[in-house]
This record gives sequence, C-alpha cells and structure tokens, in this order.
Amino acid sequence: MVQARVAKGAENQNTAAKHLEEVYGAEIVSIAAKGSNVTDVVIKVGKNQYNVEVKGTENIRNPVSLFDISVSRMNSNFPILNTMAKAMITSSGKSIPKVYTDREFLYGIDLARGEVEGVKGKQTPSDKTVGFPLDKGVVARSGKIPSLYNSAAQAVKTVVYKVLMDHFAEKEDVYFCIVNKDKVYTWYTGPNAVSPLKGVKKLTLADLSSVAMLSYGVEYYRKDNPELGIKKGDLKGIIRAALKIKFKII
Repeated sequence: MVQARVAKGAENQNTAAKHLEEVYGAEIVSIAAKGSNVTDVVIKVGKNQYNVEVKGTENIRNPVSLFDISVSRMNSNFPILNTMAKAMITSSGKSIPKVYTDREFLYGIDLARGEVEGVKGKQTPSDKTVGFPLDKGVVARSGKIPSLYNSAAQAVKTVVYKVLMDHFAEKEDVYFCIVNKDKVYTWYTGPNAVSPLKGVKKLTLADLSSVAMLSYGVEYYRKDNPELGIKKGDLKGIIRAALKIKFKII
C-alpha cells in the first residue's frame, strides 16, 4: 500500500513536470526522487527558480489532501489545527468553553462524544464512534473526526485559505499542481499578484468549494516495550488530522 502510494506520487510529479514544460514553457530543474522528502518539482522561469507542490487525485471532484498533523489527547495544542477547528465550530453557531482554549480541535471531538470538560450533569453524545483510537466506543483504527469539521461556509473557507497560503509560503512553494490521471490543474501560490509563469492563474479564495479535516492513516508502535507494557502493533491513540479541500474546477 505504502509503496504503491509512493510510486503514484512519483508518477504524478513527472506528469506535472511534463505539463509545466510543454504547456507553459517552464524549464525543469529537478523532480524529487521516489520516496524522498525534497521539493516535488523545481522549475526555472527566466533566471529564477520556483518550487512546485504536486498532489494527485483519482477524482478531481473529490477533496484533495494537502497536509496532516498528528494530534492526541495529551498533545493537542497545534495552532493551525485549532485555528481551523475554531472557525468550523463557531461557524456552526456553537461557543467554545474557556477550558478548551488552545485545544479547540479536542473540543469538537468531546462535544460529539458528549464528554465536554467542566459540564455538570449528563451529556447526550451524538456519536461515540468519534474520537481518538483508544477512546471507548471508537472502532476505526485511525480514529474518527466529527462531521462538524466539514464546512462550505465562507468564513471557514477564508480562515482555511490563509492557512493554506501560509503553508505554501513556509515551504516556499510558488506553484501548486493537482494531477488527475493525465490532466493537470495548476495555480500560482506565490506572494505577487501575477504569476512569473505566463498563463497560470493565482489561487484565490474563490477556488475553494469546501474544506474538511478527516482522519488519515494509523499510528501504532513498531516494536515491543515490555517496561511500558507496549506490544508491537498497539495503537498510539493518535489521530492524523488531514486538511482536505474540494476545489472549484471549471
């Protein structure tokens, strides 16, 4: 499974590079080797080099996974994750208790499970299968994120768009390609209003149709640790929360 995914990623990078070269006249400087963690594709336009991030999908109408963050009950203070969670929660009309400050992502999970901290009396859960892999009632080995974290609200998309553009800026990715089989969709994600590569439009808020956070992959121990009572294959109680975006494709 992992090897197939890595091989597909390499294929997508080559497809994107060929598209940038043949359609837009970019000079290909490098394409990441299969399984490496370097920039997917580097192109040259004039005298300058630019990084390109490449993602693949079998169906361009489905959400595309951009990145993921590993989070647990004991370690949930991730500003990016909590910023998106806060936007989705407040957009749904719910307020966030102060006890969940800097843990907004966790609040959404506890709310769905009916286990909100500091609330007196019986709470009514909406879904006990939501939660981290080691939470009682959770069936999925990857954990389950509540449907609350799926939105097409403009206010939410505005927050997520900034998160996305900050992500590209941090990685110094100036172009973003989605490969759908033999078709490639390309956007400029750099700081300027106009793309150095002629004909490539800037990625804007209007290009986002809906956004979501979904669990992705399984985190487990890879070797025994008798002192802690851990066996190889035991779940870690971690959710890999992936940001997924459905893009408007004309």
